[in-house]
Amino acid sequence: TKAMALGEQAFGLAMGKQNVLCLNIGSGIGLGMILNGRLYHGNSGFSGEFGHIQVDPDGELCYCGKIGCLETLASGTTMIRNARKEIEAGATTLITSLVNNNPEMITSEVILEAAHRGDQFAISLLSRIGEHLGRGIAVLIHLFNPELIIIGGELTKAENYLVDPIQQNLNKYTISKIRRDAQIITSSLG
Repeated sequence: TKAMALGEQAFGLAMGKQNVLCLNIGSGIGLGMILNGRLYHGNSGFSGEFGHIQVDPDGELCYCGKIGCLETLASGTTMIRNARKEIEAGATTLITSLVNNNPEMITSEVILEAAHRGDQFAISLLSRIGEHLGRGIAVLIHLFNPELIIIGGELTKAENYLVDPIQQNLNKYTISKIRRDAQIITSSLG
């Protein structure tokens, strides 16, 4: 994710910007930060573990060993797990035919394809991810007051199915003056 932030600064949407947050949303959730024009590393190089902030103290155990991390609610891995569980419980969705009735074959790409075909179940999965991300990003906006937030990673192919719920939750959870200062866009670099 730090390489993503450097790429955006050198070749992408962060060129010429001083305070940019780059979110890498895929199987996990990473954060690269350009603060005052420089990539931020933290004291020991581990800054940007945004996916491991606790958002649900009564939530699920994360692979990191902590309870209720953002990744347990808003990552691609969580979306796939939820899709499998809900389909096995009888949810009606195009995803079932796309994976030949084998839930183990569900991937983020399959869910994205179903969403782009108008499948309401797939759209709902993405929307839930966006809602949780929006609440988490609201915290980042309050802490860093960035001029730009770039969303990259494999789930950016969801486009508005992900970005619109993020925007709605930012409007709900962020102080409006600070919110207006932060533009949110998907990466043009992928």
